[in-house]
Amino acid sequence: MIKVGIYGASGYMGSEALRVLLKHPDVSVEWATSRSDTPIEFYHKNFYGRGIHFVKPEQATPCDAVFFALPTGLTTGLGKPFYEAGSKIIDFGADFRLKNQEEWETVYEKKHPDWKMSERAVYGLVELHKDDIRKTSVVANPGCFSSSAILGLAPLIKENLIDSDKIIVDGISGTVGAGDDLELALHHPEITNNILPYNVVNHRHSYEIEQELSLLAKKKVVVNFSSCYIPISRGVMTISHTFPTKKKKQKE
Repeated sequence: MIKVGIYGASGYMGSEALRVLLKHPDVSVEWATSRSDTPIEFYHKNFYGRGIHFVKPEQATPCDAVFFALPTGLTTGLGKPFYEAGSKIIDFGADFRLKNQEEWETVYEKKHPDWKMSERAVYGLVELHKDDIRKTSVVANPGCFSSSAILGLAPLIKENLIDSDKIIVDGISGTVGAGDDLELALHHPEITNNILPYNVVNHRHSYEIEQELSLLAKKKVVVNFSSCYIPISRGVMTISHTFPTKKKKQKE
């Protein structure tokens, strides 16, 4: 059995990881942390009666793999002791997603805690980096919009079928993408029957999209990305608009 821990399981990302891993036939969930003394059922009603209990972060022990569902900038420091103890680190946040330190620090407006650790990380999109993910001990889980856009555009970029300087991506997300913090704009009376554009300029996921597509194209790829929330709880869709480099027939 693969022994795993979930660091930060009271939020949406941590709870979803817990739900999936509990069903995995080859995985044993050893612990799930929360700083709160509140029972897990308070945050996640679907775990009622399952006998699952949070442990404090200081009680967490090294496992084969540790999943981190924490705000950006925290996984590196909190995950390092697990990494040094031989655990594979899988970060749901953005600590390790970008390969350029200056760009990361500009995008996330903070100094990276340990860039050497980030240099060891592999961008966790299996369709593009399967072999490297198997070998690494640090995996950067891709952003939601990033995954959707990259998977749709990668084949076109790889075959040089579209103009890599003229890519427009529209992203639509359910409100779960904003996390479980209380926010007026996502309050039911505000978002219902409404569409809420957000981060329409300089969205963080655009840097991931450009990074991965540029690696495939072997040159700089430019993406114009805009995003909005719609009144559904979960789900992501991206619509990409591109310009062909040459005429192609559908059968080709």
